[in-house]
Amino acid sequence: MNPLKDEIYDLQKSISDELGQKLKETLLKYYYENDFLDLTLTFIDGHIVAYFGKESFQKLKHSTRNEIIKAMEIFNFSDKRGRIFYFKADHDVKGMQFNIEKLLLEVKDIIGLDKIKILVFDRGGFSHNLFNKLNKMFNLNFITLAVKNPKIVKQIEHIIKLQKFNKFNNKSINEYMIVTLKFDSKNYRTLLVRNNINDKIHPFITNMNHKQLSDEDLLKYYSMHWNQEQEHNAFGKLGGNMHSKILQDCDFEDTTKIEKSIRISNRINKLNSDDIKLSLELGRIEGLKISLTSKIKPKSKQTDDKLLKKRIQDYNFRVKMIKKTQKAITLELILLKKRLKKILEHPQKKKYKSGPIDYSISIFNLANNLHSKLIQIATKGKGKFQLSTMLGTFYSIPAYVSEDEKNIYVEYFNIRQKKQVQMVQNLCDYFNPKKVKLRDKVLNFTIKQVEK
Repeated sequence: MNPLKDEIYDLQKSISDELGQKLKETLLKYYYENDFLDLTLTFIDGHIVAYFGKESFQKLKHSTRNEIIKAMEIFNFSDKRGRIFYFKADHDVKGMQFNIEKLLLEVKDIIGLDKIKILVFDRGGFSHNLFNKLNKMFNLNFITLAVKNPKIVKQIEHIIKLQKFNKFNNKSINEYMIVTLKFDSKNYRTLLVRNNINDKIHPFITNMNHKQLSDEDLLKYYSMHWNQEQEHNAFGKLGGNMHSKILQDCDFEDTTKIEKSIRISNRINKLNSDDIKLSLELGRIEGLKISLTSKIKPKSKQTDDKLLKKRIQDYNFRVKMIKKTQKAITLELILLKKRLKKILEHPQKKKYKSGPIDYSISIFNLANNLHSKLIQIATKGKGKFQLSTMLGTFYSIPAYVSEDEKNIYVEYFNIRQKKQVQMVQNLCDYFNPKKVKLRDKVLNFTIKQVEK
């Protein structure tokens, strides 16, 4: 159950940026040293945390809502099982490519990168510069979904005209072919996957050859990227606690409003300049009209007079259009000046404070990871999603608790389902040899046998 909002507010007041970062690093070391992580596949994904307050705040495109909203993005590192073991809050809106590099540098300093075998990320990290760094600076293999820019689309269209798709061994609706795509003058092994239902083609590129990773494993490993969503969606449970006033800070310029102010000022200057030009043109035309009028002879029906009158009519129409344009300029200037007046001289933008954010998300991830670890122990690594739901009832199983000078005895009872009995027994068998202590007393877990 989530803590109360007021409790979170009070806790956040005492958390410094250093404390939040220290907890992140401590937990990463703990996961690493206690066999929580399977880094043979390491996934990086970004998730939007929305801000629903009234204050000025940075804006990002929310893919699910399909609109630009006030938000911050969290970039998560998760292992093969989907456990989030490290993350970075993107306070400065630097994007995925920048944050992948920062995440790798921080993880390298804390536990090293030797156990990370394959890095998987989506098209947000598609960058030749990043690929070079992954190869040369970090010595990491990677899989990513290519951005279908015009050059890549043209290559794919040419390839599929010359080569046929292959069927996967299973009954997949997808077909595939292995090709080579050139990106910024470098060739990359690419798996093209076509969905036969919607006919869409997805290009997966990697720096690994076929001996390092088979075609089907290449598809399977990237597909596992979507399975991470179950863990990452936990951010939705953070709810309103993620946009409290305690989490906000006001220590950097609102560049969005500054740029808007510049655009409005430039537009006002242009309109004023246009208005001056139109006024000069109006004066010139009025002068020409006076000159033409003086040349017309009273009561004359000569052809020259008719031409002069026609020219004067044209000038009158021109005057009418100029005044209409000037009126529109005046109205737009009034509107722009009102908008400009609303923007402060030195606007500042709200952002989340690093410490409370890092601390709150670290604790939330720890709870999810402990739950995931319990599932793994209880099911001996064979757990499926529905088993995690079954394990949820484990937390409400009643138990007799007694103690002596050295031990605390926990005896579970009223467990009826055979699968659940086995799961609880697996947990008892795991924790008892480790001699877990509470108040300096060893915990002993058992199940009360049901009398027949």
